[in-house]
Amino acid sequence: MAPARILVVDDAPTLLTAMKMFLTRRGYGVTCCHSAEDAWRRFEARPDDFSAALVDMTLPRMSGEQLIAKLVGIKPLIPLIACSGYHVDVAKLQSHKDQRITYLQKPFTPATLVGAVKRVCQP
Repeated sequence: MAPARILVVDDAPTLLTAMKMFLTRRGYGVTCCHSAEDAWRRFEARPDDFSAALVDMTLPRMSGEQLIAKLVGIKPLIPLIACSGYHVDVAKLQSHKDQRITYLQKPFTPATLVGAVKRVCQP
């Protein structure tokens, strides 16, 4: 079985690099995007390439909430992780009752990140 591929979207380059390192060390495939627009282009072109998405909620131009709505519009049951340094109403993000969504409060530890990804990627 191929490793889960995670779409990771955050506009903080240092955090994006660290998340990629933590997840690839645990065997996940990772596609990093610095903007919601870039993430949307990649996902729209090949939605089946992604097992889950981790999205920062405070992205410029297109918010994380807007990006999540677009991702779910193409792949309704994609497991999602929303992260932010601010409070997020996760219930508001869940548009489908079967959708799996987890929230990570920044800052988070590598173990917390890997644990969240592992939880959402389990069948």
